[in-house]
Amino acid sequence: MIKTFDNWLVEAASSSQAASQAEYGSALNDFYTGFGGIDFFLTGTKMSLPLHLRSLIDYIAKRETALTEHDLTQEERKFLYDTVCGPNKRTILRNGFSYPLWKSIGADNLPTAMSPAGSEKELDKTGSLFNPELPGVFMYTLGAINPNNIKINSDNSISVHDNYDMNSTDISFEDLSAQLVTAVKNKWNGTGTLYSIIRKIVSFNELFGYKGYPVNLNILSTGDPNSPKPQSILADIIKAATAAINPSEQPEQPAQPK
Repeated sequence: MIKTFDNWLVEAASSSQAASQAEYGSALNDFYTGFGGIDFFLTGTKMSLPLHLRSLIDYIAKRETALTEHDLTQEERKFLYDTVCGPNKRTILRNGFSYPLWKSIGADNLPTAMSPAGSEKELDKTGSLFNPELPGVFMYTLGAINPNNIKINSDNSISVHDNYDMNSTDISFEDLSAQLVTAVKNKWNGTGTLYSIIRKIVSFNELFGYKGYPVNLNILSTGDPNSPKPQSILADIIKAATAAINPSEQPEQPAQPK
């Protein structure tokens, strides 16, 4: 039986100790199967979701291919370009992306701290965790990125490279389980954040061997993509099937010497 998000949190909150790794792993597998499966049902409407939610769904579904500029809307690409090349250009090229930077350009009303301070931001309803403005969208998507991974190229396009992950490879299963239970209890008591609960839950992906997926964004000054759109696997299948059905359409092979 697939566990719902609410049921999963209730189970976590009802115990002060983590379950055995095998039992916990089985429950998480059920949770991820159900939650990751949302991606299938959202195929037609996924691009209507904010980028940070689309990226999170891809992470939960264990995406392997890179996130490219083709996964962003025109508005998202233009915002990222203008952010890198705008008034904060020198700061970004020197220090990279950081949470203080995102907050300074419009995301200050959003929770990030897994603490009472973050809880207060959730409670005052001034910012939406699920539908923030673009500074918040990119804060939750890209977070902190080393300045060496952000470039303005000779053609004035920008390149941003990173890996989408939760930085949870250095924590033990038992410690992360205990942190999740604490996060749920703190949220229930009004001193924690939903943000911290979500971070803890999805971080289990990395304990089970998943390492996230690459971020490889190349954007022109117009906000247009600066690389060819990757051909889908479906297109390759159709092309191969067409060639098999109509062999006459395939290019002639040179005659072999007798």
